[in-house]
Amino acid sequence: FRQTVQNKEFRAEGETIHVTVSIGVSQVSPTDTNHILLVERAEKALSLAKNNGCDQVQIFKEDMAI
Repeated sequence: FRQTVQNKEFRAEGETIHVTVSIGVSQVSPTDTNHILLVERAEKALSLAKNNGCDQVQIFKEDMAI
């Protein structure tokens, strides 16, 4: 998905715009008690993707503090 978006040219007002995508991924854990934990982990991974230069996918790992 990220590469598909990156390779697509968007046009607006006669200008070509190149778009990048940053994605944060998290998996459901057997110990999760609600969906909020899943979203918080995905947001942490997304933040790391953005802070590391954008245009990438980061998968949440337990050593990433929420």
